[in-house]
Amino acid sequence: MLPRWSDDFSVRHQIIDEQHQKLFALAHRAYKAANGHVAVNDIKNILIEFFDYMKTHFKDEEEYMKAIGFPQLEEH
Repeated sequence: MLPRWSDDFSVRHQIIDEQHQKLFALAHRAYKAANGHVAVNDIKNILIEFFDYMKTHFKDEEEYMKAIGFPQLEEH
């Protein structure tokens, strides 16, 4: 089973935390679809939404890390 969002995952940045919460929700939707009786096209659409959102999130997160001088940016 996938973990649920909790404040333990918070990075204390409202936008990034909201994006992380959405990623958790999308992961749960994908997991539920993959383990249920869902049409292949529905699974495909969920995965497309998930991966498109990941691109947006990682771009925003990287910009935030640059702005705060995050020391492990390259490793992240």
